[in-house]
Amino acid sequence: MKKRSIKYIRQDWVLNWIKTHGPTNVLDIDFVDSFIEEFGVKYRVQIVGAHTCPMIGSLLSHMYKCNLLDRGIIGLSESRGYPKWVYVYTEKNWKPE
Repeated sequence: MKKRSIKYIRQDWVLNWIKTHGPTNVLDIDFVDSFIEEFGVKYRVQIVGAHTCPMIGSLLSHMYKCNLLDRGIIGLSESRGYPKWVYVYTEKNWKPE
């Protein structure tokens, strides 16, 4: 039996996270911390907000380009030290309740 690539394992994890917890983004503290803990990936510690983990942004973007996720933009009202907007990723055809 062929072993699954870590890339696909991470994609499955992200899809399951979004299905369970709803939309996410690279500034979602719970999502970022859980991903780092699950996969032991490199990150930069941030005193405030989510840690910086470039792998997460790359993975989410790749999943969007592969049509595995939908992507939108949300504006950030309190953007001291943060961008003014961020991509938010959802399940395909997700509708808010």
